[in-house]
Amino acid sequence: MYAARVAQRQCYQMYNWIFVSTYKYYSKFKNETPRFSAAAVVTISQFITTIFILILLKKFSVWDFSRYIPNKLIAVPIMVGWMLIMYNYYSEKRIVMLLDAFEQLPKWKRKFWAVMSVVFFLLPMILFRICCEKVTGFGNIFKRNVQY
Repeated sequence: MYAARVAQRQCYQMYNWIFVSTYKYYSKFKNETPRFSAAAVVTISQFITTIFILILLKKFSVWDFSRYIPNKLIAVPIMVGWMLIMYNYYSEKRIVMLLDAFEQLPKWKRKFWAVMSVVFFLLPMILFRICCEKVTGFGNIFKRNVQY
């Protein structure tokens, strides 16, 4: 029980650091809203990772989630709702608290989380693309059907 609680806390902390490093990056730009952009990065990372885990479960025949989903477009309102939850979760008060905690980290750790925010954003998308093609056949929509 304790190990599960520690793992859960570390997962929350990981996404908090990803949020803060993305927030700091987008706060450098004049016409950007760093809170929304950082919440979007966290949402997309979590959503793609969740879908990737569901695809792995389907691949190993543990559980086929596609039987319970009437349409693939149902994911859009779920993702928008989750985005709103993340935006409200990272309130201005929480952002200040996280920024203070982030500034207390050593410089190498701050750079590490800046790189990891990119990795956790791109890697699940790449793995999702590979798994979709091999497992579900969903990857066929990414190919062009050019006939000459």
